[in-house]
Amino acid sequence: MIAAGAQALAVIGWLCVLKLIQMALWPWLGEGFGKLAYGAAYPLSLLLFALLSWYCAIIHLPVQVALLPFLVLLGMGLWRRRYSLDAIRREAHWDVLFLLCFAFMLEVRFFNPSISYAEKFMDHAILASVMRNPVVAPLDPWYAGGDLSVYYYLGHWMMGAVGLTAEAPSPVTFNLILPTVFANAAVALYAAGHVLLQRLRFLPVLTLLLVNPSFLVLAASGAGAHSVMWDSTRTIADTINEFPLFSFLWGDPHAHVIALFTQALLIFIIVYAYREWNDLSGR
Repeated sequence: MIAAGAQALAVIGWLCVLKLIQMALWPWLGEGFGKLAYGAAYPLSLLLFALLSWYCAIIHLPVQVALLPFLVLLGMGLWRRRYSLDAIRREAHWDVLFLLCFAFMLEVRFFNPSISYAEKFMDHAILASVMRNPVVAPLDPWYAGGDLSVYYYLGHWMMGAVGLTAEAPSPVTFNLILPTVFANAAVALYAAGHVLLQRLRFLPVLTLLLVNPSFLVLAASGAGAHSVMWDSTRTIADTINEFPLFSFLWGDPHAHVIALFTQALLIFIIVYAYREWNDLSGR
């Protein structure tokens, strides 16, 4: 059992790592993303940190070394006076959105933190393997002497590297994955809203809460809550038809769920490139 105080410190440490890498990258994205650089820095910094930590492991360096380039960027930004309190205040709405979405999903995990049903054993086993011995490729927790393919472990590697840097135990890290994915996806979709909409720019964020038609039909028919949630993801025989809200509430941090924020980021980059990067010759 991990003490409540230790869990709280792990959450704070986790948020500090995410904020540090985001702030370090922000000033250097201005040329490419303009006024949306602050928001774009949230998901992009996490992806960059994951990539750097992965290469650190390949050359047998601790994954925490991946933080050093961000510290260099932060130092250079301070030296070149690329930060100001006024600029940070103007961008505070991105921080508010990130923290609100993170807190919302953290509250969901708080009421259901157990790693004891569905496929959570598998997800935690992969995460624990990464955090216990961060090598490339990570050891297969189910088969002695084997290792994992990149599809199965890369998302867990990303979160495990943050957990190791924040000194968060693997069970706590497990329950911080979905809040981080949800918050980063929300920020990326909010950024896309800034490109596509003149008003109500938060509307794309609501797609994370959409349900499929089967959910609505089952709810209208008076089915029980569990049936509405589960059966709506099994609409087509012998297939799984998950929607984001189900995945977040069900709580299995599979690869396809962790990838939601990268997909949201890709949507933002595509719409931004289409609307803003009229001339790609210099980019």
